[in-house]
Amino acid sequence: MAKFKDVESMSAKDKQAFIKGWERFLKSGMKRTLFTDRIYTHLYLHCGFIAHYNLEQFYEVRIQDPKGRRETFFQLLNYLPAQDYRDVHSEMGVIIQKYIKDILKQTDEQEIEEIQQERSSIGRRLAELIKE
Repeated sequence: MAKFKDVESMSAKDKQAFIKGWERFLKSGMKRTLFTDRIYTHLYLHCGFIAHYNLEQFYEVRIQDPKGRRETFFQLLNYLPAQDYRDVHSEMGVIIQKYIKDILKQTDEQEIEEIQQERSSIGRRLAELIKE
């Protein structure tokens, strides 16, 4: 694991704890229960994301939604943070690379399921219109 340096608003120990939680979150398949306040706060303070209104909304829009998830990981892999957070951000990237295939597979499967549900809904609605 990387060696982190203390900075004014985040100690090396805090960075290490964040990274540990980040990996646990990604390894779990991004379970909501592991999307902690520490992860949410780091993402909006140090990774260029807006705060949304709260952790739940951020998770729904940026993690749970397939399009938002793709945008989130694209941004994380292409964002250059302030100098104080480059060590932790670099380690985040290493961890993302470890799990990105699983993340994208999960995203693809979710998008396919949503498309199938939409098609089914459209089919039901068309059948109703034909009956009318």
